[in-house]
Amino acid sequence: MPKFDSHLDPDDLRILWPTLDWPESFGMPRIHYAEVVDSTNSWAWSLAFEQSIPQVFVAHQQTAGRGQWGRTWVSPVGGLYLSLWLPTAPIPPLLLTLVSAWGIAEYLRQHRIPVLLKWPNDLVVRGRKLGGIKVEVRPTTSQAAVVIGVGINGANTILPNALAIQDCLEQTVATLANLAAGVSCGMLGAIARYPQLKSSGFLARYWELLETKQRSVTVAGGRGQIIGLTSRGQLRVRLVAPGSSAEVVCEPGDVQIGYPSSIT
Repeated sequence: MPKFDSHLDPDDLRILWPTLDWPESFGMPRIHYAEVVDSTNSWAWSLAFEQSIPQVFVAHQQTAGRGQWGRTWVSPVGGLYLSLWLPTAPIPPLLLTLVSAWGIAEYLRQHRIPVLLKWPNDLVVRGRKLGGIKVEVRPTTSQAAVVIGVGINGANTILPNALAIQDCLEQTVATLANLAAGVSCGMLGAIARYPQLKSSGFLARYWELLETKQRSVTVAGGRGQIIGLTSRGQLRVRLVAPGSSAEVVCEPGDVQIGYPSSIT
């Protein structure tokens, strides 16, 4: 098994940063590093609110990491805890979530980690949670800024039935610094390319990586089956009931998908 180095050296980040293929439309973001913070999203909002270029915030550990719906994101040493701040939200939040998750998945798949996606924001390997993202949008003086928080299990202690980078037998991500750099560049590159991706069928590409397509789910107190995505990134679910062929459109939080062993 290739060894994954979970030591995060800020000097490694500074060396890697200018070697990456950053999209011209954004340029190279400024990198910030701390050993311990409460939350990289909170840190990003506190420092970058009126900046004009993207900023990336990376920490070795979080003491109050935030997941979806107010859940705590357990953040021990050895994982990746990162937030990308953008001065403006280039696309609506739900699509931004899908595009960011897809960009990360594409990077990881290039490094022999067979990542799939769980709508709208989770990274999954063999049915187990590898990581997730959280998008936050807030108004500034002239527009709406955005923070995309990312948590990925590297070599940290994980919850039952979750999975870490170090558990992926064929992975070629050498270090936590490489992971931070690749995830940042993958997200920003996908966001920059979204107009071209949209015209060439982005949602079909996202659907192709969706681990939960055709899955049976709970929605509106009943059962349904995932059958597709809307143009806005919402989930299309066909209700499963005798004599019914009704279809509902679901926003995040409307549908319970879950994990095989209730890992959320």
